[in-house]
Amino acid sequence: MTRSVTLDARQRQALLDRYRKDPDPEVRFRAHILLLLANGHTWSSVATFLFCSSRTIDRWVKRFHREGVEAVAGHKLGRPFRFGAGWLAVVVGGAQGDIVKCDRVLGKTGWITSWLYPSWASCMGAWPPLGCH
Repeated sequence: MTRSVTLDARQRQALLDRYRKDPDPEVRFRAHILLLLANGHTWSSVATFLFCSSRTIDRWVKRFHREGVEAVAGHKLGRPFRFGAGWLAVVVGGAQGDIVKCDRVLGKTGWITSWLYPSWASCMGAWPPLGCH
C-alpha cells in the first residue's frame, strides 16, 4: 500500500466539498489531510500544519486507499447510540414543561416529574409546575 495520495478530478472535488461544507469538523479535518498530501506536502509538514500525529495521517491514508473518498465520513467506534426518540421527547417536552406527555411516551409514570423535572424547572424558574402532578 502506498503512502502517497493521488486524486482524480472527481475525488478532489468531492474532498473539497467535504472540506468546505461538511458540518462535522472531524470530516473536514480528514479531507484536509488528504488534500494536503495530494498537493505534494510531506507527512511531517501535514502533521505540523494540522497538529496531528503521523499515526493519524497513516490511518486516513490507508482508509482512503481501501474505501475511497467516502472513507473520510468515518466509522463510529463503540456501541451505537442507545437513546432514541423517547428520550428526545423527554428533553424537548421537559424543556417546554410538558412532562405528563413525556411520561406517557416512555411508558413510565411519575419518575420524570418527581426526579428530573425539578432540576430543569429550578434552572428555568418554573417550579412548582402547574398541572404536572
